Amino acid sequence: MGRPSKLTPEVADAVVEALEMGASQSEAAASVGVGLSTLEEWLSRGRGRNSRRSSRGVYATFAGRCERALPSGTVKLLKCVTAAGGKDWKAAAHLLACREPDRFSPKRRLEHAGEVKVDFIANLANLTPEQLAALAGDQDDDVE
Repeated sequence: MGRPSKLTPEVADAVVEALEMGASQSEAAASVGVGLSTLEEWLSRGRGRNSRRSSRGVYATFAGRCERALPSGTVKLLKCVTAAGGKDWKAAAHLLACREPDRFSPKRRLEHAGEVKVDFIANLANLTPEQLAALAGDQDDDVE
């Protein structure tokens, strides 16, 4: 017989509560002192996806509770942002930017004030004699 599982009723309740509040699985695992891989193992066992270990009722119940808690946490956070959106347009803008980044994310412009040097390899066979001469002339300028 192996060691007892860390998945106690208290740990299960704390994980589900964290997920219902909008925490990620990683954050929920850390809040009860286990790693994400442990939480994923418990969920895998509960869903019957772990062939090495049998799925017991406690894991199946836990997995079901977590699967209901994740969307519940998301909806809770969305309600909060939506409510704030009526008072502050930035909350609604942020939600739009997250949902449809191509349309609503701010476009950032990057400016550079220094010298930009680009190295490239050209297919010399496709260049005209004039282009080759121009390239050869550019090389002469760099040689001291």
